[in-house]
Amino acid sequence: MNKFMPAVLLGLVMIPIAFANPGWAGIEIDCEATPESMSCEQQKAEKEKAEKEKAEKEKAEKEKAEKEKAEKEKAEKEKDDDPVSIPEPGATTGILALGALGAGYALRKKLSQQ
Repeated sequence: MNKFMPAVLLGLVMIPIAFANPGWAGIEIDCEATPESMSCEQQKAEKEKAEKEKAEKEKAEKEKAEKEKAEKEKAEKEKDDDPVSIPEPGATTGILALGALGAGYALRKKLSQQ
């Protein structure tokens, strides 16, 4: 018996096992063992679908955040663009005139009492 015979026999046994279970031989595969025993194609399709949904959700959230940001900027811009309410000069002059008349009347009354 040859000294390499056990290695050859072991190789003959291991090669079919490795082809039957590629993950066992250290070969990475994208499929996982599932209780539903889904095929690799089904698993890949499910994974792609989940990734696509996640990307769409992130895109929608990003668009929503950008829209809210644009609305805030627009509101601030409109707020800044609103003219400040300044009373007419005639109304201001009238109020000052009434104040002066009232002060003069109060001063005259005070002086007439003394």
